[in-house]
Amino acid sequence: MFEKILGAVDIIIAIILFLIMIKIAVPLVLIIIAIIVLLAKSLPFIASFDIGSIIDFIVAVVLLVNIFFSLPIWILLVAAAAIAQKGIFSFL
Repeated sequence: MFEKILGAVDIIIAIILFLIMIKIAVPLVLIIIAIIVLLAKSLPFIASFDIGSIIDFIVAVVLLVNIFFSLPIWILLVAAAAIAQKGIFSFL
């Protein structure tokens, strides 16, 4: 049950990335909350080189960098696809 909740969070973050990618205004507070959630999910397990935690960490860094700089669309697309795939597989 808990993994499905975390998978739903991953899908919501993928939607946020897609909205940023197509230039729809996303509130800064929502982006910061997404960064905090991703880091909270990834940092306890990053030392074990868990691929899911590494994806969470990289997507959090992409979101953080995107606050200050406008990243290319392909970087946002790859990050959104990776986190969406992780979220979808948590439901299987």
